[in-house]
Amino acid sequence: MIKKNIQQLQRPHWSGLLDRVEKIEEGYVNLDRNENHDDVLKDHIQTAIKNFIPLTSAMYYEDLLRYYDMFADHYQCSHDNILITAGCDEAIRLAFESTLESSSTFLTIAPTYRGSITNSIDLCDNIIECDQDEQSILDNLHEHNPDVFYICSPNNPTGKVFTKEFIEDLCINNPETMIFLDNTYKDFCDTDYFSLIEYKNCVIGFSYSKSWGLAGARLGLLFGHEDTMRHITKIRPIMSVSAITLRIAEYLHTHYYIVEQSILRNMEGIHHAHKYFSHCKIYSEPTLNHIVFEPTDEIINNLDSCNILYGKATDFSETAIRLTTLPVEQFEKLLCSNIYK
Repeated sequence: MIKKNIQQLQRPHWSGLLDRVEKIEEGYVNLDRNENHDDVLKDHIQTAIKNFIPLTSAMYYEDLLRYYDMFADHYQCSHDNILITAGCDEAIRLAFESTLESSSTFLTIAPTYRGSITNSIDLCDNIIECDQDEQSILDNLHEHNPDVFYICSPNNPTGKVFTKEFIEDLCINNPETMIFLDNTYKDFCDTDYFSLIEYKNCVIGFSYSKSWGLAGARLGLLFGHEDTMRHITKIRPIMSVSAITLRIAEYLHTHYYIVEQSILRNMEGIHHAHKYFSHCKIYSEPTLNHIVFEPTDEIINNLDSCNILYGKATDFSETAIRLTTLPVEQFEKLLCSNIYK
């Protein structure tokens, strides 16, 4: 019997993607999913796929220890602070599964990444959403004393960045609540939360989908205090991350300057998009690799005529859209300057 709360969840059926798939095959450009489209990074990933992945990575299980060494070295922490996951979604799911029961209370901000709801709705009956302003968060934490509080910073889709001090206060003042900090867009802002894993009730999720350009490869990390991670690790799947994915990540870590340069190009593109769409009402901050705004009819017509896919942003209005940003040169070449007039 399907759980009642899952039956109530509204998600599009896979068959609804058929129109999108057909458009991609016809040459449409997909700027509707917040992916990294940096052409330079794309070429390097192609090199990794062609020259860096042995046949054994497809045929045999990979020894994960070398990759835990790699991640621990890069993020300057212990193996015991890390869990390798299939994207940030699995990091979210494992953290929630380790904590939530049917009688639990789950709190999240709104609007935010909808994966926080889809990964909790079958685990507990009490799901509460609050505004993203700090006072609303404090009030709801005090009133509901949730078992898990999910907060995304920079927040998708608004781009709001919460201060490290604010998140730290949440950890200190709510010791019985797991504070799940989704830090997927961390490379597009200056705020570093990593030291907060010293608190046993704080875990941080990260995805390689955005700044590292590996959305399809599905790679993420979960960081936390060693005692917390020891608890969560008990329920991890034995082999959820592809050896091929880990090999690509190893190539990029070995050549990290490639990723750093891509981040810089994308950040320039983010600010470029905000500048050129400044005559529109913009809902998001320049801390995400996409922009949410109220387009004019002319912009919609030009996007459509250029065969560009964009997302709907109905959390803000019925007509708002979400558009993935690009490095400046690609943005201008693809969208043609008449879109910005």
